[in-house]
Amino acid sequence: MARRPQLISFPHPVVGIGDDLAGVLRCNAPQFDFGVDLTTLSIDGFEVTNPTIAELVQRKDAAFTVRIGCGATYYRKSLQTHDARLQRILPSTRLCGDVELQVRVCSLKRIEGYRPVGLHEDYGDRAFTVQAGDVLAIGDEFVVRADKQFDPLAADMPSIMRIEKGPFEKGPYKVNFYGKQISIQLSVEDRARYGSVSAIAPGVIHAAIVLPVLCEAIAHVRNRNAQDGMNDLQWFKRLEVMLEARHIDENESLVVAAQKLLDLPLVRAFDNILKGREDD
Repeated sequence: MARRPQLISFPHPVVGIGDDLAGVLRCNAPQFDFGVDLTTLSIDGFEVTNPTIAELVQRKDAAFTVRIGCGATYYRKSLQTHDARLQRILPSTRLCGDVELQVRVCSLKRIEGYRPVGLHEDYGDRAFTVQAGDVLAIGDEFVVRADKQFDPLAADMPSIMRIEKGPFEKGPYKVNFYGKQISIQLSVEDRARYGSVSAIAPGVIHAAIVLPVLCEAIAHVRNRNAQDGMNDLQWFKRLEVMLEARHIDENESLVVAAQKLLDLPLVRAFDNILKGREDD
């Protein structure tokens, strides 16, 4: 799904920012071939119609750039090409849930006296200095759902649940089991802090949030109550397979079963906290 990026300001004229600079940057929608270990990304139709920027790309002083981000795994990657087509191999384990792609043209070198064709008249006779890495043109942003081949032994929690911001300012988090994935909704206040904590201490997040939700999810799977409407949901089927693949017996307590699926989150939480103290 394509969307227009939010407009931001730059210290130099950029294609795609209002009428600063004539031209457009376009490409076709990205195509993903998801596999268990590797995923192939293909994008074609790259074109920037501003003559100055097109010449910079042709001379390899600038490049079509695709910035990839996955919020579930904190994966970030920038890919570049000078051609109309780009194809790259990505690690499947780093792509889960919504994968965002930003299409840009970025400079590869410092450019003095940058004054591209098609400048808005408000710039007058002004010229600019562009640094390596600066954005010269902005295209569409795409969001693709990573629907890859499921491996029950390698699967992690983002394959069956997601953590998102709920419509409430404060209070305990809430859980919705009636979707393709289990939805864990944090308060606006907690969600604002979630990103920082999960980046430095993911074990704490698993122990405090994911573990109790997973216990309840396992309970639903073991009950297999067709009347609750969960049996046909994607997360339900995947969790069933994960429990079977890891030989977790139905007589195992919910708490122990969840800890095994999460690879002992309390141990990792302790490690994260103690490492933080050592870094201080």
